[in-house]
Amino acid sequence: MSSRSRRVVAIADFDDPDVAALWAHLEALSEFDLTWCRLGKGPASYDVAVTAEEARIEVDGEVVTSAVVRSADVIVYRRWRASPPRAAVDMGGDARCGFGNREWNATIDAALEMWYGQPSSARWSRRPLASSEKLRMMLRSARAGVRVPRFSVSNTPRVIIQESVLKAVNVDQRLDSGDRFSTTLVDGVIAREVAQGRLTIPTLVQEYVEPRREWRVVYCFGVIAAVEQRRLAGRAGPVDIRYAAVVRHVATVPDEVAVQARLIADELQMQWFTLDVIQDSGDAYWIIDINDDGLVCAADDASQTLGRAVVEGIVGAAGSNRSIE
Repeated sequence: MSSRSRRVVAIADFDDPDVAALWAHLEALSEFDLTWCRLGKGPASYDVAVTAEEARIEVDGEVVTSAVVRSADVIVYRRWRASPPRAAVDMGGDARCGFGNREWNATIDAALEMWYGQPSSARWSRRPLASSEKLRMMLRSARAGVRVPRFSVSNTPRVIIQESVLKAVNVDQRLDSGDRFSTTLVDGVIAREVAQGRLTIPTLVQEYVEPRREWRVVYCFGVIAAVEQRRLAGRAGPVDIRYAAVVRHVATVPDEVAVQARLIADELQMQWFTLDVIQDSGDAYWIIDINDDGLVCAADDASQTLGRAVVEGIVGAAGSNRSIE
């Protein structure tokens, strides 16, 4: 193997904790040339130029150009601030409605499209401008054969399920009041009332699967790891495990789940993502959520099982044979 430095480029929010943890590990290995194009900062931090030949983004003195991207081994693209979404360059206010934010978003998007489309052997974690809507990912995965609970999206739901989970369709779960739409478990009576009525907005109604075991799974360039999450409050706690009291410990990834993760990676063309997986009382495994920018560190165990898998995946994708201690 060549002794040259391996180049890893990150295009991600400046405060992404998973990229920060990855950078700390890669810096310690000392064989990586690291460049982080930090998005989401104020306009004073940026010097941007996009022409028909090249795109250049400088953020607080750190420069990413078309040439840097072409020479990269791995390019990590993540936008972890989805609810509410953060503008690529933050002018304040609504990330999608303010004129200044729209102008910056369009400019950064043009640079990203140029970088992604240019000839290069770099391995991207995902296409930068691909839609990250959960509904699109679930529909495509279900059609590809991934086992997801039965669901329907409609403003006049017709599917009556004994117990259902109501979810937001959009990754941005902000309500007009400023609160968040929380994933909600409803019983059969309420589900039937919903099914018989007409809603003002489309709602995702998903069959509730009683979990016997629950995992957060990370996939990173072919490396798969899992942490089991055990609820302390049992079913009485929130259905959304992000808000439940849990204990986490390393778990062996079931073969069926590993197959499903690889299927999702191929179908959605993603190389770094997380899955929420449950096993029901009949030992069947269900993918209940796909997170293209899902957090790793917030769902990890004490030994950083998921974080170490991310480092191993990136190191391997970059062509290094370094072992991860």
